[in-house]
Amino acid sequence: MSFTHLYENLKYSLSGLKAAYQTQCSFRSEICIGIPLFLTALFMPISVLEKILLIFPLFFVLACELINTAVETTIDRISKDWHPLSKQAKDVSSSLVLIAIIQAIFIWIFVLWHIFA
Repeated sequence: MSFTHLYENLKYSLSGLKAAYQTQCSFRSEICIGIPLFLTALFMPISVLEKILLIFPLFFVLACELINTAVETTIDRISKDWHPLSKQAKDVSSSLVLIAIIQAIFIWIFVLWHIFA
């Protein structure tokens, strides 16, 4: 794999992040919530493992949102017509984001409880 190939892949990835940020309110909201939480975790006087436990779910939520966006965009590209399978696919991908958010909340609660209890 050449550096040119890696550079092109990086450009595509950054283009995808830019598109998600520009078009998805949920992605922007998760970024706005995630940045202060990321900085909080980064500068808390806790172990590296605890920092990782707090930071990883924040990125996981964003990754799930990107998957959800990809699914929704693909379905909308195929057809704007309402179809029960299209709805089901969109709902399932949306539930992926919900589960990631719930997971992040629980991890933050458990880690902070462990630290401050």
